[in-house]
Order: sequence, then structure tokens, then C-alpha cells
Amino acid sequence: RVKADTLKGHIRYVQMRAMNTDADKSIIAACNASFGISMSANSYFMFKNCDKNLKVLFPGQETAEIPFGNAALSPASDVTFDHWGRPCSDLNGLTLRNTDTNLTLGTESIRITKNTGFVP
Repeated sequence: RVKADTLKGHIRYVQMRAMNTDADKSIIAACNASFGISMSANSYFMFKNCDKNLKVLFPGQETAEIPFGNAALSPASDVTFDHWGRPCSDLNGLTLRNTDTNLTLGTESIRITKNTGFVP
């Protein structure tokens, strides 16, 4: 439960950063998402400017990649947010998600709501 709550908070943080920061289009001209989160089965990290190689530390963390420990996330997913905080399905933040993003971490469910990015 603690890992799921931490991930939910980090998703909300990534969304807030995206709504308060303009994307640096000098790196990728088509970049419309200043921040995103990449989630694999075993860990996740925040990235910026549509480039998963530009990892960013979460507050209070010493490394960019946060492990899930003995829990596994399914399915793996990359989510970027546009400047309105809407979740997008592509790294450039150009394609809005047309359905909610439903994830499972261990036995906990995590939902990123389409259109708003709300994480209950």
C-alpha cells in the first residue's frame, strides 16, 4: 500500500511540474510535454522535455529511479502531461489519452483519469 501511495503522489507531482513548466523545444521541436513518468514492472522515474534520457530526481530522493521492491507494476506505461495537466500517450505530449490509465501495483489499483489526469 505504501508503494502505491508513493507512486500516486509522484504521478501527481509530475503532473504539477508539467502544468508549471514550459517544455524546452530547443531539444525536441515537437515536444509539448515538459514532464512525464516512465513506469516499468520493477521501477519508475520522472523525465523532462520528452526525453526519457533526461531523468529528474523526485524531491527527497537520491537516485532518479525508484524501485518497487517486491511488488510489480502492470502494465508498464509511459505517461506525459501537457501544460493543462492532461495525460498523453506519447512522449511528445501530443496525443491525449482517450481512456483512463489503469495500473496494478501488487494488489493495489492506480488510475490516471483521462482528460484531467486526476489520480484518486
